[in-house]
Amino acid sequence: MTLFDYNIFVGTDNGLLKGINSKTRSFNNLNSMENLTKDKEILQMSWFDQKTQQDIFFCTKDKHLVKFNTLKNIQDPFIQFGSFDCGLGDLKGMEIIEDKILTCVDKGLMKLWSVNEENLSKNLVSEIKCGSDIFAIKKNPFNINLIATGGIENDLKVWNLDKTEAIFKAKNVSDNWIQLREPVWVSAIDFLDENRVVIGTGHHQVRVYDLKTGIRKPIYNLTYGENPITAISVLPDFSNRVIVGNTRGEMEMIDLRSAVSKNDQCKTIKKYKGFQGTIKSIQIENCPQYKLNGSDLCVAACGLDRFLRLHHVESSSLFCKVYLKSRLNCLLFSKHEPIKPATKQSGEMEDDQVSNIWALMIFGVTWRQFD
Repeated sequence: MTLFDYNIFVGTDNGLLKGINSKTRSFNNLNSMENLTKDKEILQMSWFDQKTQQDIFFCTKDKHLVKFNTLKNIQDPFIQFGSFDCGLGDLKGMEIIEDKILTCVDKGLMKLWSVNEENLSKNLVSEIKCGSDIFAIKKNPFNINLIATGGIENDLKVWNLDKTEAIFKAKNVSDNWIQLREPVWVSAIDFLDENRVVIGTGHHQVRVYDLKTGIRKPIYNLTYGENPITAISVLPDFSNRVIVGNTRGEMEMIDLRSAVSKNDQCKTIKKYKGFQGTIKSIQIENCPQYKLNGSDLCVAACGLDRFLRLHHVESSSLFCKVYLKSRLNCLLFSKHEPIKPATKQSGEMEDDQVSNIWALMIFGVTWRQFD
């Protein structure tokens, strides 16, 4: 029987990969802190095989690719593939396309690589120029040959990797009521199904595009809150519901079907409370161990407040909150139930103790009282 110590993995801004056991609310650093610098910041992670969820690939700020094996009792779970020549600019995204790796930099150069684990070699398969100021990329899980990109003044485009060309280019919405052009800032992307794309923008909008209709403008252009949207995740039950997070720490479920017109305020169905800063990553997964009222869908989220939180999707109950000591960039949520309780880090504090410390600090109490 395959055993897993952790069911959530988080990448941090100081290069640490952390494994979290949500049952025991504990975590461990999976790599060493030696020789870690800001250049080793983990930007994005992806499962090599979504079905088995055994191997994790993650990319760092200095454009290195690393593979991590999540199985227990592996002597050396890390495989270093070295640096990739991704092009000029900051690395903005990475996706796994079957046995290939897709990278994209903010200057707009997207490259597809084939990798060989035996000799740790990588070969360039193809490259696509997708425009400058890229902010987000996303693979279509229903058709892995389709990749969506978007950024600042670079509206949504969907690319066919086989043809290395765009099959869809979004058109900006109409001018506002005082005849001023609406600015473009695609900040988060996900797919509702094979033909429908939902995006979040830096101007607090949620937009839905239908590739099948051929209409380049969004079929829905909804407003959400007053702050830039930083993360978006679609519920896997094809219910047209999405969970969005923003820079204020608001994370809510919205129903895209609730819009009366195509220019509406989003209708909030559920609110997930407790966040205190920018939400960087949201992932939804089935967790049988947390089944409640007939549903086992759970949502994990992390961000700049250094907490990982696990909520039940339908009831919005908070199942797990763990303080991870570092700013968090991205996460992967495994469907596997952790078997062996993870050993707590020395010096790690319980949630209640951490909350008490923060509360006391507001009134000027120093850390010396806890020495």
